[in-house]
Amino acid sequence: MIQAIGGDESDFLWAVFGMLVVNGVTMALQTARVGPVGSGLIVATYPSAIAIPFCIIALQKGGPAALLALMVVSALAQILISLRLSLLRRIVTPTVSGTIMMLLIITMVPVIFGNVTDVPDGAPAAAGPACIAATFVVTIVLLLRGVGQWRVWAPLLGIGAGSAVAVVFGIYDLEAARSALWGGFPLSGWPFLNLSADRDFWITFVALLPAFLFLAVIGVLTSSSIGISTQRVSWREARAMDYRRVRGGAICTGLGNALAGIICLSPMVTMTRGITFALQTGCASRRVGLLTGLVILAAAFFPKSWALLMGIPAPVTASFLVVIISPLFVEGIKMVAQDSPDFRKSIVVGAAVIIGLGFQSGLVALPIGELWGLMLSSGLIAGGIVLVLLTLLSECTGWRRNRLRTETSIDALPGINRFLADFAGARDWNPRLTRRMQAVAEEVLIILATPQAGTSGGAAHPSGWSCRSATAAPAQRWNSSARPPIRKIWKTGLRS
Repeated sequence: MIQAIGGDESDFLWAVFGMLVVNGVTMALQTARVGPVGSGLIVATYPSAIAIPFCIIALQKGGPAALLALMVVSALAQILISLRLSLLRRIVTPTVSGTIMMLLIITMVPVIFGNVTDVPDGAPAAAGPACIAATFVVTIVLLLRGVGQWRVWAPLLGIGAGSAVAVVFGIYDLEAARSALWGGFPLSGWPFLNLSADRDFWITFVALLPAFLFLAVIGVLTSSSIGISTQRVSWREARAMDYRRVRGGAICTGLGNALAGIICLSPMVTMTRGITFALQTGCASRRVGLLTGLVILAAAFFPKSWALLMGIPAPVTASFLVVIISPLFVEGIKMVAQDSPDFRKSIVVGAAVIIGLGFQSGLVALPIGELWGLMLSSGLIAGGIVLVLLTLLSECTGWRRNRLRTETSIDALPGINRFLADFAGARDWNPRLTRRMQAVAEEVLIILATPQAGTSGGAAHPSGWSCRSATAAPAQRWNSSARPPIRKIWKTGLRS
């Protein structure tokens, strides 16, 4: 991006420094989970590749002020959408999340393989293939055959092996590391020092605002999908999905994008590295994510460290990414399979993936203008649009959602039973299963309507469960040392 706008070295150093700070802070906040912000899981972020062309246009046409305004507005929109994520519950399903995961990998493939042959001029012909082979073999062998700590260190050892081969062939760029400072930060490159709003600013802002808002929506869907998938691989046993964590992760990414806008950088999206790390090592500790974020943040103030990493040749990075993203495509398939896809869902998933592949490979071109054509050249955006539209169409033509509002009182039981009977009758359920479902509802109603022991409302329920009544406190807390009857009823009803 800096090269495209003709920036100098100070702009480049500021961009790298700022992105390390933003991603480090965002990842630390993501795992720490402060209030409603953060998921409490290992979720990392990285610069959005599909947003870079629009950032370049904003900088060229409207200057840093236009990019700052567009970034902040889109980040606020992303936060607002995340706060009302419950409105998207019919869209953010395991099927949609798994498909988004597959489309994300499809989008990354051309970027990865486009750098396989990127070596300095005059380098030996065998330099690139040798670096790729060394990185790939070491990483794969340690991941497949290694145990314990070997699997944790496999990616770093693979990069080290590829870099060592690059040093032998003379394609490892050490000049940046030699000239970099040991500590400090390049404040002189901050574009915020020279912001101005003129006629070009407003024209650029109005023209690019729809594109940035659309990127914000795609960012929420991607963050939600990765949040759901991260929960799947982070627990030792299967648990019910906690959508508060999904919402917190999306809010945290929005705050990170707001910070990136103030620094005048490109938008960020959540990355799948946390999922891969949990799959490879079996570790999903929040301390690991928090420590990683703090290390990234600290590295920003030591230019020598990240300058050394920037010298790694592109073939080494490409080979490393192939190994890292390979399990994620399968993880997306697992998420789709978990949702028990029927014929409708199969059409939705298949059409989204195929259309995404067509646009990503450049086989589909629409006469819609250069700006939107550039956006739809991404398989993630093109396939995501098809996925959301077909999902909405499937939901609108499927079963209607039935709701019942009632008081938390035993007197409401007859109305609840009639509601459940109508629900079961519309779906031709047998009477035996209908009675079991009504028994479950009755047990839940008794638990919710019974005041907690020791409060003014009365004694605890004989089953051993207790719950604060709706008037006692807004949060309901469950306390039990024995298995309640409801668990048995639930299992019996679900088997039927």
